[in-house]
Amino acid sequence: MARRLSSQTPCGQKCLGLTIPIMTSSIDPGQGRIGQNDHVRQRATSGSGHDRQPIQGPNRMITIIIGIDCAVDPKNVGLARGRFEGTTVSIEKAGVGHAVVGAGLRPAPTQSTGSQAKDGTADVVDIISGWMIGDTPILIAMDAPLGWPVDLAEALAPHSAGKTIAAQPDNMFRRLTDHAIRDRLKKQSLDVGADRIGRTAHAALDLLQKLRMRTGQEIPLPWKPCEHHRVRAIEVYPAGTLTALFGKTERVPPYKGKDRDKNRRSILEILGHLRKKFEGLDVPDHLARRVEDSDHVLDAILCVLAGADFLAGRATAPTEAQRALATKEGWIWVRGPKLP
Repeated sequence: MARRLSSQTPCGQKCLGLTIPIMTSSIDPGQGRIGQNDHVRQRATSGSGHDRQPIQGPNRMITIIIGIDCAVDPKNVGLARGRFEGTTVSIEKAGVGHAVVGAGLRPAPTQSTGSQAKDGTADVVDIISGWMIGDTPILIAMDAPLGWPVDLAEALAPHSAGKTIAAQPDNMFRRLTDHAIRDRLKKQSLDVGADRIGRTAHAALDLLQKLRMRTGQEIPLPWKPCEHHRVRAIEVYPAGTLTALFGKTERVPPYKGKDRDKNRRSILEILGHLRKKFEGLDVPDHLARRVEDSDHVLDAILCVLAGADFLAGRATAPTEAQRALATKEGWIWVRGPKLP
């Protein structure tokens, strides 16, 4: 069954006369809820999904947001799945590595070897690709750089050992988007060209490619909320999203120290703040308990919220003058420093 829609998208453009497949096995057309059988293992719909649009109802657009707190070690990858519907964000599943509460999936053998990958990546890929089954639009929000500074590549290509480098360190190790985050939020994201985050970036790109191969989806990086691909991916920055939500007058409590009890208290404080400040956020109690025990899970949920900001048009986009460089280096999508 299909229907044709003429609707207004978050970026203010009309999407006219597009045919929308309605899959009753995964969406209840009356309630717009995720069906009970969305965990049944099957291959995600192949194709790039250029002609698919978010399912529409009265003042409603449903998109599944998958938040990924990326890490080199799969056991430390934070995962969260949320449903963005209108102005609400409901966190449905969350966890670390393969231990995701409510995932509804068992780790499956890899396609190439018929057995679990020794590094554990099959578990993460299986869970995320399982969440991508069906025709509901998907936005993957990843906490990791998805590109490197242009100046770094240009400086190193002709370089020989012992020779000086003309490029300035800040431009060589930081991207345009890193400078933009610093200017807007007064918070510096990590230098992908110099910090260990470079290994996380490599792992994130590898994960993204494995998801493309597993699902047959193109998974492009969008520049507007209304670009018409079924599955898309963006780069986000949980610390930046927290800073924007807390504002200039409130301090974000540290939650990644060695004192686990202190971390837990900080996470509870942050979660309470998010429930007040992020309109329409719903985190069930059984998932909130999981968040208390891991900063990776909290960061994954923050990735989901950053994805919701992008879809709602609250995240700051590059200017036309910045667009070409951002396309090469990547862009961090974070809402402005003040609440709308």
